[in-house]
Amino acid sequence: MVDFIKILDNIEKYNYEQSHILTLTLALKNTNSPPVVDFFAQFYDIAIKAFEKKMFIEAVFILAYCYNNGYKRDKIYKFIIDNYYLSFAEKYKKTYENNIAAFKNYEFIYGNEYPAFSDLDVLFLPMDLDLSKIHEGYLKYSKKEDKFEIVASLVIEINKSDEIKNDLEGQRVFLYNVYDTNFIKWMHKKTHFDLAFALRTPNYLYYDSRYSFIDYLQIVDFTECLKIKKAVFIFGESELESILLKPETVTSNLIFCHNSFHSQAQFFYATVTSINQKKKLIYAENIDKLNNYYSMLTPAVIHEKIINKSVRVALMVSRCTTAVRYYIRDCHEALKKMGITSKIFTEKNDICAICGSNKHEMADFFLNFKPDIILIINHFRWEWQTIPKEIAFVCWIQDLAPYLFDPESAGKIRERDFILSLFLKHSLFQKTGYPKNSLIYGILPANPYIYKKYALSERETIDYSTDICVISNSGNAAEAMEAVIFSNYKSRTDTVLVNNVKRIYHEIYKLLFDSIYYEKKHYYMDDIQKLFREYFMIRNQLVSSSEDVYKLGFEFWVHVGIALYKDIPILWLHEKGYKMKLWGRAWMTHPVLKKYSMGVAGNGETMSKILNASKISLGLNPTITLHPRVMESLFSECFYIGNDVPAGDDLCNIREFLKLGTEVALFKNKNDLYKKIDYYLSNDRERISVVEAGRKKSLETLSYEVLMKNVLDRISERFSQPEIS
Repeated sequence: MVDFIKILDNIEKYNYEQSHILTLTLALKNTNSPPVVDFFAQFYDIAIKAFEKKMFIEAVFILAYCYNNGYKRDKIYKFIIDNYYLSFAEKYKKTYENNIAAFKNYEFIYGNEYPAFSDLDVLFLPMDLDLSKIHEGYLKYSKKEDKFEIVASLVIEINKSDEIKNDLEGQRVFLYNVYDTNFIKWMHKKTHFDLAFALRTPNYLYYDSRYSFIDYLQIVDFTECLKIKKAVFIFGESELESILLKPETVTSNLIFCHNSFHSQAQFFYATVTSINQKKKLIYAENIDKLNNYYSMLTPAVIHEKIINKSVRVALMVSRCTTAVRYYIRDCHEALKKMGITSKIFTEKNDICAICGSNKHEMADFFLNFKPDIILIINHFRWEWQTIPKEIAFVCWIQDLAPYLFDPESAGKIRERDFILSLFLKHSLFQKTGYPKNSLIYGILPANPYIYKKYALSERETIDYSTDICVISNSGNAAEAMEAVIFSNYKSRTDTVLVNNVKRIYHEIYKLLFDSIYYEKKHYYMDDIQKLFREYFMIRNQLVSSSEDVYKLGFEFWVHVGIALYKDIPILWLHEKGYKMKLWGRAWMTHPVLKKYSMGVAGNGETMSKILNASKISLGLNPTITLHPRVMESLFSECFYIGNDVPAGDDLCNIREFLKLGTEVALFKNKNDLYKKIDYYLSNDRERISVVEAGRKKSLETLSYEVLMKNVLDRISERFSQPEIS
């Protein structure tokens, strides 16, 4: 039993020293005995003297004890409110209102009803009258309970060693009743998944009570956390189950909490586990339903559905891609115009798992939409186990990525798989060995409903008008080599090896630059492979495998070689002082060409307006003459001139679709580029005539409707054969 008489005597004897008053507060905090009414008057006097001596924490603790036990309630309440609350009330109100304004515009919180500040149940009081330390412990008063309560620190200590670890990267963790915003921001940073195209990895902030959470908005400023747009707020078990059972929700089993909530967090973990088990059962049921439905989908049925236009097409794409999602959008619009039902399967928001990686979401999509055909860009069926084998699957190959030109990929193609590509006639693609009966020839079109003639405002005319425009996010070859090629060696500890590798790359780069710039030699993919065999196998013997050398050369060509063929013609134009504007990320940091940089061109209407205002659109891709930029330019009534690529090296030959000189133009070398640009800039009538002829032909033969009809006709033709199973 606590000897309060002795404690009180010592306080008086030692003239109210802090250590003795602290002994009293600890005794009051730890005692389980009923309050001793006889001492309340002394407690009260001690609290007042402590306050006068600026022992604010001890003073308010003792006063709250007296109040909660019924002593001088009116007087104590007024004293505490006057001294510990009123001077901070406006600050609390501002914090609360700023939070509410931010939350009302925040995507990942459900329910946006907030009471007025004056209607909040809880008043918060900083115990030592320093508002900056309120996270370290505070006093709160509940109007409903008419009671003061001492609450411990909100701060969660971050272990210094944990700051070095990367175990949390990509994890979708739960934070249980966490109000430490520094810890929340730290967790946002640690769980970030650092990919160039990554979606945001969410943290799930769970709170037992929405009402209690709203009270805390007086003292905890969440506005900086919300700007990161990674926090998903969940309140109570009912909302928790509703959110976790959504097919698009992906979580991990990691839970972080304040030490004082450890036992409750264990119960929370059990609840999450139980909900996830329920979700697994739902997935299993959905798979059974899919198997039952798709067991009846034969090739003959798909053929018949295409004929009578009842076929359903799913278009898969991730919203974190750039041009790819616009190609899919335009396929969807074209199918709609053709009377075909289609739907785009993508992430519902920026915190979902990357499209297709979440089996629950994929199964739910298939079950609800029931597609007969799937089309996706640069991916194969075998990457997803959830896709029913009976569905016709179209991989639209658009990029020069090694795995797309890998014989191993070609060997996995099955009876209901199709490969759509503009590369079919090129020897590089043909060597891959895709089954001939799976191939569909299709160029990359443009959308004439978006790329067209617009009425430009005065501001747009000023911003976009030029003689020559180049629109390309790739280029700046030297920077591309640093960012892409050399980034592969950052984690290597063998500095001698890394320096040797970089030296070789710089030698190859210099050789290519000089050869292209001074027009000594034109390099194609095979020439690059010979260079890499020479430098990495024969001269330096750093690589022994021909397959590895091929991959190194392929990567260099795609990221650096092609960029050189964009940089150098623009440098030629720069030397003659042509009026030009460069649109795209690459040019913003180019050491010479950045003075022409206009930033990134928005896809669609903005890009079309840029082309509207430009006399010539210059296309600079050394591997392909029929690039989408051709159609985008012509539809936007802009003259197009691209670099000439010999037919044998051309990934998609423009000559098969448009006539050179009358519908489009190509340049062979520097002098030819100067000659044609000078001619068409000086002859408006001739330039406009070529644009009109090229536009007319493109609208007839190079649209998304033509492409989608070709795909459906090819699938129907193949599936009309009785031997296809």
